[in-house]
Amino acid sequence: NTTILQYVGFNMNHTVLSNPEIRRAISHAVNRDHIADAIMESKAVAYALGTSGYNAAMGVVVACPTAGAAGIVPGVVIAAQEEYGFSDREAVYGLLTASAIGGVVATRATISGAAGGCQAECGTAAAMAAAALCEVVGGSPRQCADAAALALKNCLGLACDPVAGLVEVPCVKRNG
Repeated sequence: NTTILQYVGFNMNHTVLSNPEIRRAISHAVNRDHIADAIMESKAVAYALGTSGYNAAMGVVVACPTAGAAGIVPGVVIAAQEEYGFSDREAVYGLLTASAIGGVVATRATISGAAGGCQAECGTAAAMAAAALCEVVGGSPRQCADAAALALKNCLGLACDPVAGLVEVPCVKRNG
């Protein structure tokens, strides 16, 4: 759906995606006819990477919780909404829950990749996405917090490893 892809900043004609092999892989990931089991996951990865590519090309993105991790939450929420059919209102409730998790991490620790590594930046985004999904499927506040904690625990130890001084490279990879 072009509208959804544009919403997350995905642009197949952008110069960042000019490599035909990358374009073919992304097209394959979002085409339902070619995916057997992991439709939602493949779409979430494609949307997240599309957003990261758009961000890397100096496009405007919503920092969620940071620009480096901007694709994770919208990629997961939009892919899940397409797959499971929950309403826009439910998606907004999920995003509100995600923002609460992001606020807690930002207040009690850090969301900065430079200060806390990818575990702070992409880990927080993964925790936010997990809490959002838990919310839209009817999870309690405790279950949403537990989902966020489990996602964050799986990112512990990810250091920020800039390539040629740029943090964008590992962020793009870890958005997927």
